[in-house]
Amino acid sequence: MKFAALTCVFILLSSCSQSDKKDTNLAEVKTAVSEGNAAYVRANEKGDAAMFAKLFTDDGMIVHPNVEPIRGKEHIKAEVARIMSKSKFTDWEINSLSFSVSGNQAYELVHYEFTLHPEGKNPIALSGKYLMIWKQQSDGSWKIQLQMAQPND
Repeated sequence: MKFAALTCVFILLSSCSQSDKKDTNLAEVKTAVSEGNAAYVRANEKGDAAMFAKLFTDDGMIVHPNVEPIRGKEHIKAEVARIMSKSKFTDWEINSLSFSVSGNQAYELVHYEFTLHPEGKNPIALSGKYLMIWKQQSDGSWKIQLQMAQPND
């Protein structure tokens, strides 16, 4: 049920048009987002909260089940640093399931898998889906505006 709701949000958002549309080249946007995804994986595997937070817009948000949303780059950095101080993340794999662009926003549904190594506990294999909304910045770069996660049970 939760995944169906996430999918509906993705479809709704990908059909929206922006009043501040810029000409976008789909291949260039996909390349930029793929590079962003690679940096996302590197930041997680290195345990680098500053690198992780730099991937987000200033008003970026992370929404995960059963916790309050994390709003703003500085809060993201602080919360991710707290989490990374207690756990390591390895063996990341991410695959784009769906991708679209509307103006200065890109919408991507991603399947993820990684291994969580909580301090003092056995590793846990985790997987699920993310809805990532990327926003083009005034310098032409792309940053994450919203990340919504739906873990597999």
